[in-house]
Amino acid sequence: MERAVQFDLTLHAMMFMQTGIPMLYSGDELAQVNDYSYKDDPKKAGDSCYLHRGKLRWEQSEHMQDLHVQAYGFYYLEQRNGEKTDNSDKSLLLYRADRGFSGNPYEMRKRDRTYSMDSLPQEYSSFGTGDYRITSLRVQNRDGSQAVELRYNGYYVQEGKYAIPGLPAVYAENGEAQTLIIRLKDSYSGLEVELYYGILEEMDIITRAVKITNQGTDRTIVPA
Repeated sequence: MERAVQFDLTLHAMMFMQTGIPMLYSGDELAQVNDYSYKDDPKKAGDSCYLHRGKLRWEQSEHMQDLHVQAYGFYYLEQRNGEKTDNSDKSLLLYRADRGFSGNPYEMRKRDRTYSMDSLPQEYSSFGTGDYRITSLRVQNRDGSQAVELRYNGYYVQEGKYAIPGLPAVYAENGEAQTLIIRLKDSYSGLEVELYYGILEEMDIITRAVKITNQGTDRTIVPA
């Protein structure tokens, strides 16, 4: 499937080099796969061009902007925008490509070159791991390096809304909220990052906060 998507993207890029008017078939914007139902229609069965001209899957298009958070492989990835999600598959929202000069994590170097930190959507990105965009966290380690590689390290849920001592925040009574805590860790420095999500379901509110803790033995500086 991933290889087919890359071929499709290449063909669409080539279209802009040709004369005429570039166009997309209905469903291309959803990454809609081939539709073999044309073989059931005697008038179309003999023409394979209908393979990629199937009916638009409206049920799929309705969820293009849904919330999607995924712990993919080793890193914590996210993509969200829109209304409350359901249980349908949102993996098509993750755009992956083999980009030149965009490195891959060591474990993925020969398995999947499209798994690049420079293109994947990250909930909390870090500097020095192949992501050349503006990152969420950059540190100064004792040895002078500035890299921090945050790996997904589990999660837990606690009752009530988390508090931020000394700072203004949203508060809730008992039973009105829950807190989801995602844990990320850098095995080299021992730096631990906890992502807090306060869930107030009745009010359709999600609040967020980040806690950074140095669990290692060396000094680590987090620039303001």
